[in-house]
Amino acid sequence: MPRTVPLLAFCLLLLAAPALAFSDGPLRLVYAETSSAGQGTKEYLLQPVPGGGCHISLFEPGARRVILCDADLGTLREEYHDPATGDALTMSHHGDTLRLTGTLGGKAVDRAFDLDAPWYGSVLLLRDFVLSGAPEVRFYVTRPEQQQVVLLRAIRQQTETVDVGGTPTEAVRVKHTVPGVKGMFWSSLYWYRASDGLLVKTEETRGGPGTPTVFAELQSETPLEQTPLAAWR
Repeated sequence: MPRTVPLLAFCLLLLAAPALAFSDGPLRLVYAETSSAGQGTKEYLLQPVPGGGCHISLFEPGARRVILCDADLGTLREEYHDPATGDALTMSHHGDTLRLTGTLGGKAVDRAFDLDAPWYGSVLLLRDFVLSGAPEVRFYVTRPEQQQVVLLRAIRQQTETVDVGGTPTEAVRVKHTVPGVKGMFWSSLYWYRASDGLLVKTEETRGGPGTPTVFAELQSETPLEQTPLAAWR
């Protein structure tokens, strides 16, 4: 598969990037979301893991995701739980394979997916790519509840000043699309704070062509007291 940025060069750029914005302690991020369907919020709890890496809990309406990543921000594990349906799924990284296990719709699931690019279980984890200055990276995103593993392209665009909660903020705009011809019909935009690579604003299409755009903006970022990590099964 062709790469816009050679893998070795990209890795060297990442080594030069500063530490995570939340590396000094846990952080709570709240994003306000607006679409034609209404308004809502999305909340992340981020916590550094001893020895490098991070633990991310994402709270969505009716469901919770928990992501564990390594020191390079690659995802090692993602867990999804919906108490209303009883769906409980785990996506785990094993070499060049992602394995999905658990229960979905009352049925056992055990599937494997080939992997030939980094896996970033959250758009927050593109931070080092943003700070590296690299023009493009390919990576996988996952939706365990839909049994999906999708290859995306993140393409750096311009640095510009955007309004975040009434504050002018210098941010790097990144376009997400899919490889090949399908990329002509689907894309989403993300803005990352130029100073530390934190996601501050999005214009996302969470589905196929014609899906309503969801606009999100960072509402608050709050340092938290250190708390024990959730147990990993």
